[in-house]
Amino acid sequence: MQLTKVFFLFFVLCGSVLFAGGSRSAMMSVTASVPAHVVIHSASPFSATVGVVLNPNTTATVWLDDETCASPQPGQILPKTGWYSQSFTEGERAGKNTLCVESSDGVLKASAPLVH
Repeated sequence: MQLTKVFFLFFVLCGSVLFAGGSRSAMMSVTASVPAHVVIHSASPFSATVGVVLNPNTTATVWLDDETCASPQPGQILPKTGWYSQSFTEGERAGKNTLCVESSDGVLKASAPLVH
């Protein structure tokens, strides 16, 4: 029993000496750069989710088109980086089976077929 008390006091004293040395702190700054990209997930024939990471001061346009997505059409504007749900009516889908995305700076150009 006496030996246990001695070991306990030894560890308490050693611990206080080890941790009594003071503390140091430093500031660190981290900057990360994520390149512009787009993710399109077609959930159904009439809905999709679009995720975009945009460059500063740009927007993205989303529209339905035939398979080419040759030139941007009027569509929904995505104003900033984020995830956006897209819904389409039968009239909007007529003859258009591809969801197209293009950024205003021309860096992003992506398309994906909608689920049939």
